[in-house]
Amino acid sequence: MLATAAARAAMEAGGSSPAALAVGYDLVFLMAAGLGLAIAVAGLPLPRHRRG
Repeated sequence: MLATAAARAAMEAGGSSPAALAVGYDLVFLMAAGLGLAIAVAGLPLPRHRRG
């Protein structure tokens, strides 16, 4: 799996055209959102420390 928008753009549409670069950034931001969601879900069962 390609991790950078530039690498994805090089694979798509033969280079760094704006459309290919947009596809690359779309993939990277989607992966980042998925990772953030996975971290949030993994943190739900953790114990909460309450002071008081």
